[in-house]
Amino acid sequence: MTEQSDNQAYSFYHTTENLEATRILMSVYISLYARCGTVLDIGCGPGTFLELLRSQNAAQSLIGIDNDQAMVRCCREKGFDARLSRVQELHMTVNETVDGIYAGHIIEHLNGSEALDFITVCFTKLNPGGILVLRTPNWSVPYVRDEGFWLDLSHIRPYPARLLDKMLAETGFVNVRTFAENSGLHDVVAIGVKNVD
Repeated sequence: MTEQSDNQAYSFYHTTENLEATRILMSVYISLYARCGTVLDIGCGPGTFLELLRSQNAAQSLIGIDNDQAMVRCCREKGFDARLSRVQELHMTVNETVDGIYAGHIIEHLNGSEALDFITVCFTKLNPGGILVLRTPNWSVPYVRDEGFWLDLSHIRPYPARLLDKMLAETGFVNVRTFAENSGLHDVVAIGVKNVD
């Protein structure tokens, strides 16, 4: 069973029961990182996405960050380079540049200016040609809007696809695509690439 700490005590999503469904939803994105030498998972939790990456390519250098000590400990026990950090401290926690960044269900925990800073830091941490994948709750889904979004005390605001598209493009990402997943709660996804100069 996944250890849960006080950081997750008031979230209905950080449960063992949701782990397999989460793994299935995450697995769709693994192939996007096939050519990445180093991948950073922001908000890595118990290491689910990192495990999927490792099963695809054991030679990849994988880094996870999370603001929950229990989750960092869980990842370290699985052999991952996991670091305790808040998203707002990403620029200080990860000194190296990476080829790929995955940030699932992170941006909705940030206010507008923090979200812009976060995307900018992600851009600077990526090597040219590097990929960023953001996933966030879909406000256009009635259940999410009426109840689901509010089942986590740390959620601050939604980020619709059109807004994420603009934020990534104006930060400098190219080949930006945003869409709603066709399974689960139809999360909004934004994908961008750091241009090769």
